[in-house]
Amino acid sequence: MLEDFCITLIKTLFFNICSSYVFIKIQKLNNINKNVKCLIILLNIIIAIIYAIIYEKIEKQSINTFSNLGCYIIYILIFSIMTKVEYRKMIIFSIISISFSFLSIIISSIVAFAIMSTLSLNVLENNLLEYVFIGIMQITLIYAFFEIRRFKNRFCLFDK
Repeated sequence: MLEDFCITLIKTLFFNICSSYVFIKIQKLNNINKNVKCLIILLNIIIAIIYAIIYEKIEKQSINTFSNLGCYIIYILIFSIMTKVEYRKMIIFSIISISFSFLSIIISSIVAFAIMSTLSLNVLENNLLEYVFIGIMQITLIYAFFEIRRFKNRFCLFDK
């Protein structure tokens, strides 16, 4: 039970950190001071803890889907308050950042599965270390994507 809670917490925390990083890079908010960065990380931790508690307490999948939606709405509201971006742009940027996080977690999971299969590890067993590895790989993929020169400063799609 505690391990399931920790796995849910780690998955959600890495996902939120990646979403926040993509959101900041898309908006070209590179000059955020350290206090705001710490606040963003703290809010990501709080949202992850709340989500993990809700996920563990409620067993029905339909209600957990609503808790996902609730976390995303909280995420959008917090970032709109912190960055003072109009709501239409905020929703678009949030959808893009969440989509990038989903894509990176899928790629990271596939790579982790391939590595575990190659090393003859049990791929059917939930392992806390495996999820930490996937989360680190997820952050690395997002960071590497934004190191590409074309995407380093901003998406040209949002320049208008």
